[in-house]
Amino acid sequence: MTQLQTYEQPRRRKVRRGPNGLQWARSSHISHFSRAELTPDDVDVYAGVERKLDLAKDAVIGVAEGFSTGLYLWGGGGTAKSYTVDQALRLQGVEFHIHNSITGRALIDVLRKYPDDIHVIEDIESLLKDSIGRRVLRSALWSQSKAKPMRRPVMHSTHKDDIRFIFRGGIIIVCNHNLGKSAIEQAIGTRIRVIHMDLSATELLVLMKTICADGYKFGRDQLSPQECWQVAEFIREEFSRLSRDLDIRLLINSFKDRLFWRSGVPKSHWKDLVRARIRKTVAVGYRSRREVTAEEAAIAMEIYSQAGLTLKQKIDAWNERTGKSQGAFYRALNRSRAK
Repeated sequence: MTQLQTYEQPRRRKVRRGPNGLQWARSSHISHFSRAELTPDDVDVYAGVERKLDLAKDAVIGVAEGFSTGLYLWGGGGTAKSYTVDQALRLQGVEFHIHNSITGRALIDVLRKYPDDIHVIEDIESLLKDSIGRRVLRSALWSQSKAKPMRRPVMHSTHKDDIRFIFRGGIIIVCNHNLGKSAIEQAIGTRIRVIHMDLSATELLVLMKTICADGYKFGRDQLSPQECWQVAEFIREEFSRLSRDLDIRLLINSFKDRLFWRSGVPKSHWKDLVRARIRKTVAVGYRSRREVTAEEAAIAMEIYSQAGLTLKQKIDAWNERTGKSQGAFYRALNRSRAK
């Protein structure tokens, strides 16, 4: 098993070319982020985080390029495992399918339908309890073939079916725990690379900052880097009160909560939506007038600073996000300038 560790090495930008001529560039997000939010210490921490993520991404890309038949990536919940896999595969431009709680029989069908694609399995526990699933995993992850990618015969025969096909794709397993000591789990570990994704609370916070640096797009909706960081900071404060570890998956879902709030459909504030998601309860937090006015001032300055918008467009954007008048926009803008 590979433990993600950090070593002193020169920072450099690398560009790789995928099978279809697609370029994958490794470049830091740090230069895009406000120094008011990313401290010099954060920069040093992110250098280590980036090396850990690069190792995990390399393992993912090794599967996508056909050098490996699969990958078992494990670590605590919310430590950017799924995020890292998704980002690496999307940047490579490869076809991939995500499966949750899939049965062995269903896995046969999907591997046969997409024999050259990458399959990401996010819940292997149920699959390992399934005798068909165990056989399929063994067959789909190894053979004596010398071809690249490796040709792996997969077979399943019953009194009703006789299924036979060649699988040339890859299987990436994302899990919260390491492989166990059972014979099948040990067999899986000998067929593919096993990596432990281990990020500290400090590293997770810095990673959240760099994710926020690019803003967030969901369909036609998007959050600015500043809005993303407001969400991240709120999550950090809530988790601090609850003595819980930070969670990258929760960050992404909370971005969607803020976009949902901005749509004007929910009656609850986005912070209450996120708080309910964190605490798994409908408890609503009190927001002081000072908190509300500070947030409105930040929104007003963000809208006012957007180049290319007419004054009317800025007022419309303010009204859409806050539901308040033109006069309230100018008052919030004056408060922001007075800081």
